[in-house]
Amino acid sequence: MVHFMPSTRDWVLIAGFLLPFVKVTSASAQVPLEWKFKKGEVFHVETVETVKRTLDFLSKKIEEESEKKTVTRFEVLRVAKSLATLKLQIEELSEKGTLEKRSDKKWLEKN
Repeated sequence: MVHFMPSTRDWVLIAGFLLPFVKVTSASAQVPLEWKFKKGEVFHVETVETVKRTLDFLSKKIEEESEKKTVTRFEVLRVAKSLATLKLQIEELSEKGTLEKRSDKKWLEKN
C-alpha cells in the first residue's frame, strides 16, 4: 500500500485540469462553459512529469533523469444545481530515474 500526500504542485495540476470545466462567463455575451456531471460518473486523469538535470558536484557532472506518473480517479458522488461533490483517489503513483540505480559511489570520487 502506498501512502501519498499530494504536493502543492499536484493540487495545482489537478486544479489546472478541472478549471476549464468550471462555469465561465464574460461580459461579451459568450456561451457559458460548464461540465455536466452525472452522479456515478467516473473519469481518470493521468499526469506524467519528466525531469532531466545535470548536477555539478565535486567538479564532476552528474546527469539525472526521472519520471513521475500519477493516475487519479474522480467519481461524482452528488450533483446539485451549481455544485458537484467529487471523490478523488490516487490509483497509481510511480517514479523511476537514473540516479537511484547507481549502486557504486565512484561518481563521488575526485580524479
